[in-house]
This record gives sequence, structure tokens and C-alpha cells, in this order.
Amino acid sequence: MGPAAEVRGQRSLPPRTEPDAVHRCFVDTGGGCGVEQPGLVGWAVFFFLLNTVYFVFVEEPGLEQRFGEPYLRYKAAVP
Repeated sequence: MGPAAEVRGQRSLPPRTEPDAVHRCFVDTGGGCGVEQPGLVGWAVFFFLLNTVYFVFVEEPGLEQRFGEPYLRYKAAVP
């Protein structure tokens, strides 16, 4: 059993928010460029930075605390 299976086997993982955040950034950036609204592009950059800070300083430590050693092995095995 690999590290991902160990983590998944303990409890269900929280919903993944990264794909939604990336999608939102692309939509806002494309929309802002398409209708020439620099404010929308600025919002997309702010949203991206805000999510990056959240993922690095809140979500990752929470997952490490919740799943422990199996999650750390999973994280080390994933590029």
C-alpha cells in the first residue's frame, strides 16, 4: 500500500480547492483581458496570492497534523 492509499484509508480528505482556485484565476484573467478591465486582472492576481498563502500556511500544516507520517511520505512521493 502506497502513501496515498494510507492517507486516503484513514479518513476522507477534505474537498480539493486548488483546481477551483486555478480555474477562477484563469477565468478572471481571461475575462479581464478580453474586456480590457485591468481591475479584474488585478483581482485575479490578488485571489491567486491569497489562495497561495492559504494553501501553504493553513491547508498544508492542517493536512500534516491530521494525517501525520503517511501524509508526509505521500507529499515526498508526489512531484
